[in-house]
Amino acid sequence: MALGRIAVVRTLARGIRSTTAPATSLVETLAGVSDRALPPSGVPSSSSFELAEPRHGPLGLSTALWSRGFAAKKKSKKRGKDKDAAAAPAAEEEIAEGGAEGEEPEVDVFELCESERDACYENLESDFATLRPNRATSGMLDHLVVPAYDDQMPLKHLASSNVRDVSTLVVSVFDPQMTKAVERAILESPLGLNPISEGQEIVVRVPTPTEESRQQMCKIIRSQAEQAKVRMRKARQRAMQVTKKQISDKDERKATEKELEIFFDEALGTVQEMATLKEKDVMG
Repeated sequence: MALGRIAVVRTLARGIRSTTAPATSLVETLAGVSDRALPPSGVPSSSSFELAEPRHGPLGLSTALWSRGFAAKKKSKKRGKDKDAAAAPAAEEEIAEGGAEGEEPEVDVFELCESERDACYENLESDFATLRPNRATSGMLDHLVVPAYDDQMPLKHLASSNVRDVSTLVVSVFDPQMTKAVERAILESPLGLNPISEGQEIVVRVPTPTEESRQQMCKIIRSQAEQAKVRMRKARQRAMQVTKKQISDKDERKATEKELEIFFDEALGTVQEMATLKEKDVMG
């Protein structure tokens, strides 16, 4: 049984690694990616320029997968014959598939790792797509955080951004009382922008990038890449914990852990390559 399991694990791992897209193919179309306002990853920053931690999006779905996969043991409730005939909740169906009542269902750790990796790549590509030094993009300000309503809120929750032309962005603030706060957050960002308030709208002209503004973008790129690496390292830690819990055979466990190390080392390397290529693109 153990030998069969390790063979399956190795085969699955090799299959996953073989599908890992090279960094070049992942980022070579960044310059042509359509403008999207997806929630970017959190990046610490000075002054009032801060980046918000994403709450939704691909990574949120991935986290839910991990949460479901690594949940504590669940106890199924006894039901009458009439209720058994009805559709049971999905959680109870998963427990039934895992084995006898009260047993924790076995987790396919490599499937979860692949899901986490792909979500990480997609999230990072979305972040990078908003950083284009030569033109305005609708998502280029989404990462800004604005002091509002006794809290720190992402700009995209307070206003919508639309591209007027290649070098002009129009920010429409939902609440007139927040216009000044939004304008100040844009002005104090390291992107070198000079917003002009026109009622509830803020007109932002994207200037020709300078060496300084390009360097600031590169700092954001490196910070976003580091956040992606942190997520991957946390995923590796969770995967190791599950492997230790699920596999009792020492040799099989060590072999699986080795496969996981290779998997995550390759994923972390790809994240770094994506960041390096994006920096080269920004610097021209």
